[in-house]
Amino acid sequence: MGDQRPPVDTETLRKRLSDHFLATDLRWSLFVAALYSYRFDTVLKPFPPQYIKNGEKDMKNLEKIVNKVPKLNQLGEDSDSEIQVLLAWVTDNRSWWLTMTDLSKFDDIQALTKDSGVSAVRPNFVFEVNYSEANNAKFQDVRKGRELLYAYHGSRLENFYSILHHGLASHMNKVGVFGEGTYLSGELSVSLHYSPMGRSWERSSLGDKLSCVAVCEMIDDPSVKCQVKNNNNRSRAGDSMAGEVPEKYYIVQNNDVIRIKYLLVYCQKSSTHRRSTSAFRSWCFRHKFLLMMIVYAFILIIVGLANSKTFRYQLKKFGIFKQR
Repeated sequence: MGDQRPPVDTETLRKRLSDHFLATDLRWSLFVAALYSYRFDTVLKPFPPQYIKNGEKDMKNLEKIVNKVPKLNQLGEDSDSEIQVLLAWVTDNRSWWLTMTDLSKFDDIQALTKDSGVSAVRPNFVFEVNYSEANNAKFQDVRKGRELLYAYHGSRLENFYSILHHGLASHMNKVGVFGEGTYLSGELSVSLHYSPMGRSWERSSLGDKLSCVAVCEMIDDPSVKCQVKNNNNRSRAGDSMAGEVPEKYYIVQNNDVIRIKYLLVYCQKSSTHRRSTSAFRSWCFRHKFLLMMIVYAFILIIVGLANSKTFRYQLKKFGIFKQR
């Protein structure tokens, strides 16, 4: 295959960083979180096409370039062109884009979700997800003037890169006790439980550990299972093993009637020790087959030595092993 590297519009990239710096930082950080996940084959979608050679993902070269990316506020016109190409591709705004809103928006979100939790943990940042005219028209065509419902969805950090590009897909979730679908809650405290702090990008201005909770808007459709007065059909999924959906919970079984409207972002800056521990843990996950083979070989060596008369004789000779 020839060079698939797309042309880079450095002027657009610079303007993006100038006008929406933290939003661009977040998009890049979510990409990096997916890249370094041991589940990268699943969560790193879409994958940058310029790093696919002969149908194979060139992870080694991609990681090499990502590791060279400086803090985004230090990126200049003379920066490595390959870095700029990758950044421009990851933060492309044609289908959707992020804008940071005032933190007071969180109060409006609580009103939309009817979340009465006065002790709800307030996020460090609130970002709005904006969609292209084509995407908005498609959603409104499905909506057909129906009311919108709002609720929270929690997920691991490395999942959000794919979620923002492809939407929430019910078939990607584990089947819960109330049936198949995307699970949401009207209470932020419930969704936060499913959004643990995850390793982000170590040079991020937001923090190298982040947690995201999606605020979703759902069309009031029969495929959205929830507690509705005088409508038992809406409160129970066909494949539910535990009866009706609990109050303030939602199960969405049609991907077309749900989309993310806001992202609540929680930030934490880790120590160098924590970052290195996280990197080591990620390496272990991604090379688990190699580690399993090493452990297996080590066990075979131990068993072989334990059954060796010569080895036991040498241990006995030095007083380490005593025959009973």
